[in-house]
Amino acid sequence: CRPILWSMHFSMWSTGTYARGMSVLEVLISIAIVTLLATLSFSALTQFLNTNAVEKETAVVVATLAYARSQSMSGTYDTSYGVHFASSTITVFRGSTYSQSASTNVSRQFGGGVVVSALSLGSGVVDIVFSKLTGAPSATGTITISSPKDPINKKVLTITGTGLVQ
Repeated sequence: CRPILWSMHFSMWSTGTYARGMSVLEVLISIAIVTLLATLSFSALTQFLNTNAVEKETAVVVATLAYARSQSMSGTYDTSYGVHFASSTITVFRGSTYSQSASTNVSRQFGGGVVVSALSLGSGVVDIVFSKLTGAPSATGTITISSPKDPINKKVLTITGTGLVQ
């Protein structure tokens, strides 16, 4: 005498109404496709985030330079203003020279791993000071902002003789 479950299983299988599962090959192909799609999505997302971070921090640099220039031109506190660049920070300072310990400094750390990768403002120049009333910069040249994670992704800003940023 056969067990009832065995006979039900056998009869369903032999009639073709038994639900068939996935083979190992089908599971492996499905996993490979999902892995490929996840890799492509992650790569695209990473590139988008790096591009977005560089553009955001470039806008911050432009706004910071415009702020320092406008403060100098308006004669706020009867002094000039400047911007000091380090690889991962930007600092607005009062006066004609940068002092790291000045309490009036306003510093901002770059986000998203973004850095100032190149300053071409003159030999060893890391500060731009805007003159009172005219807003003329103490140095002109270029500032390159980039992401070390994606060296191709960079923005180059040009400081003109009038102090405007292009």
